[in-house]
Amino acid sequence: MTIHGRRRVVVTGMGTLNLLGSTLNEFYANLLKGKSGIKRWTSLDVANIESQIGGDMGDFDFKAALVALKGKIPDAKIIRLTKMFRSCTFANKTAIMSSLYALLDAGLSEADIDPHRTSVIVAGHDLNHNYILSNTLKFYQDKNSMDTLCGVEALDSNIAATLSEVLGTRGPIYLVGGACASGNLAMRDGYRDIVSGEMDRVFVAGPAFDITVGDITAMCYLGAVVTAEEFQNKPEAASRPFDTQRCGFVPSHGSGTIILEDLESAQRRGAPIYGELLGVRASCDGSRLPSPSAENQSRLIGDLLKQTGTRPEEVDYVNCHATSTKIGDVEEIEAIKMAFGGHAKNMFLNAPKSMLGHLTWSAAIVETIAALLQMKHGVLHPSTNIDELDPAIDLDVCANATREHKINCFLKNSFGFGGINCCALFKRHEH
Repeated sequence: MTIHGRRRVVVTGMGTLNLLGSTLNEFYANLLKGKSGIKRWTSLDVANIESQIGGDMGDFDFKAALVALKGKIPDAKIIRLTKMFRSCTFANKTAIMSSLYALLDAGLSEADIDPHRTSVIVAGHDLNHNYILSNTLKFYQDKNSMDTLCGVEALDSNIAATLSEVLGTRGPIYLVGGACASGNLAMRDGYRDIVSGEMDRVFVAGPAFDITVGDITAMCYLGAVVTAEEFQNKPEAASRPFDTQRCGFVPSHGSGTIILEDLESAQRRGAPIYGELLGVRASCDGSRLPSPSAENQSRLIGDLLKQTGTRPEEVDYVNCHATSTKIGDVEEIEAIKMAFGGHAKNMFLNAPKSMLGHLTWSAAIVETIAALLQMKHGVLHPSTNIDELDPAIDLDVCANATREHKINCFLKNSFGFGGINCCALFKRHEH
């Protein structure tokens, strides 16, 4: 089915593995409860650095997660994956699990998938930092102690290759990296592959970034992450978008996979449809420094509305990037007001990072899943930890409270270091 000759793209499957749940129902329920997944790191030795809190899934039991799939996927596949997981990196395992969840959610079987018209796009870059560091340290201690498959597993491209093997695809596989905008940028490529007619279905996977203590320290030097002592002792309150006391983002683990599909393909097999992806557009600020620009963000949103033929007043919800930084949150709000004018006062906004922390490369994918679940159920989750709303934030950000609202069209913002901007627009699919 086309609009003006253009193929239409819908979301038919979603899966996530994050601090708030490994099922869609659990994830959504905890969002509505305002539950925080932030705690003190235990899988990383952070004793000697300023920021000691994060969304830590480093000790997640992947073996138990595979066992839980018994009866949902063939036993032979579980046995094969169990063996595969012995060498897979943490980031790779998170991508595999979220993609399997998405596959099951979409009701897909091997018979449904034309492998040559199905692609895999992985969002992110430098995904295996901790694994590479660990093996480098092993090498310096004993050159024979490195993992024998390190030369393969350390490569980002191996995650896409592994997913193609697990999912049985033969279309193109590759990564799209753009810092914290990676998830939306990957959806942009997936959308284009379907609209062009090259692919019928795309798995857009955002693995967890296997962060190191060095990565966190580097962010401390930039003043980008939370170092305030009061929040080291109260981690669940540390991520506080829009609050006057916000003082940086909280890095977190988490993965997500979204299945994009041609509408006609989805309808032929009676697939569940969470929403239609109208378009994704990207731009840059022309600056390598992490200083967001409301003007550039606003222009991008306006261009996306024009590209998709969407009137500003049709958009009723914004799933914000809102990382909890002093400058970033205000610039995003200003961009929304500039792009939507007086209509901005009629819109609802919220900040999933208030509970998830910042999932970095996979953030846009997991947060889009959150937005589509809110569209499905008609209740918006709160933006938590807003003890005193910044006076500059004069829009309805669902401060500490849910909102009953039927989303018809929503904007998903995503902005990355290096002035990378990418926004996606979704609408409700009426059957």
